[in-house]
Amino acid sequence: MEMKSRYRAEALIICEDGLSHYLADKHNKRISSGVLTGVLIGGLSSTALYFYQSITGETSENFMLMLPLLMGSISGAGYGVITSNKNDAADTADFDTVCESLESEEEEDDEEESDGKSNKV
Repeated sequence: MEMKSRYRAEALIICEDGLSHYLADKHNKRISSGVLTGVLIGGLSSTALYFYQSITGETSENFMLMLPLLMGSISGAGYGVITSNKNDAADTADFDTVCESLESEEEEDDEEESDGKSNKV
């Protein structure tokens, strides 16, 4: 099955960069996702705490309102770091499958080009 040229070009660049670069990119995406999740949950928690205090009339320091946001960010980042390599086996298998198929396509293209040149002579 042929890939579209844009996807093939992207896959070739990824394969040329190598497996370590591919896995590092996947790890960074998982860490970023963990931080984003932590910030969102922490932000929602801080907002809920603010509204709770507004409704009940209680007051506290601003630091206490921001504490859920801080804790969410830290725990999200920690979770992202701890779990960043949990899918390495599947990611490596995907990388190998795609790059091997591209190599075999290139070999077929090279054979067709060499056959085409010898027929013209």
